[in-house]
Amino acid sequence: MRIALALTLLAMTGVAAAADPSVRAYALNVNNPPKDAPKEIVSPAYTGAYLFIQVPGKHVLALDTVATKLALTDDKGTDLGAKGSLAESALATDKTKEQARLYVLGSKAPAVGATRVRVKGELVLLCGTGEKTATAEKFAAKDKEKVVVGPAAFEVAVAKDKLTVTFKTETAAVKSVVFTDVEGKPLTTSGTINRSAPGGNLTQTGTFTLPAKTETVSIKVAYYEKIEPVKLPVDTDTGVGP
Repeated sequence: MRIALALTLLAMTGVAAAADPSVRAYALNVNNPPKDAPKEIVSPAYTGAYLFIQVPGKHVLALDTVATKLALTDDKGTDLGAKGSLAESALATDKTKEQARLYVLGSKAPAVGATRVRVKGELVLLCGTGEKTATAEKFAAKDKEKVVVGPAAFEVAVAKDKLTVTFKTETAAVKSVVFTDVEGKPLTTSGTINRSAPGGNLTQTGTFTLPAKTETVSIKVAYYEKIEPVKLPVDTDTGVGP
């Protein structure tokens, strides 16, 4: 099944929220080239299973790839080799962050005659709950100026006419960052907030570009009160064909 169809199905299934945390497989990608196919034009055999995850009341931040243990098998008993495949997986979340999609990749195609692929094990998510805010008032937007706001340490860098503010934190609790001018009006900024979870330990960085010639700003940070692991048992399957 094509990825586009799988993503469409994710959007459709996300309409109704689950009352309890849940994980289910809903689509597959299978590549099973002939043995004599030229290696230059085909990719190796694989099976990719999409998991649709719902965790009502919590915000999914990252996957704990160390603690998560998932096996991928077909109904012929074939081990499709998913062990260790999550290190490069992307955990995509929706706007509410209460829903997510995980792609579990195996290194083999299902056996001849197999009709179902099963994902079994335990999924460990790192989730945020609650919200707090912290503000730094009238912060000087000068080169190398620093300030700590809530869990995040900010620093200014000025290069020619470009004004950049970066932050880093060892907790990855930051939900949003808003910059305002001296009159309290939000400034137009561009930037990204990135999270990673090496070894199950969340870290976070952010980079924002502010309007040129900005001299003083206030920084408001919204962040999670708590980040905790959420363990979800997984035992779900989906069909190889339509």
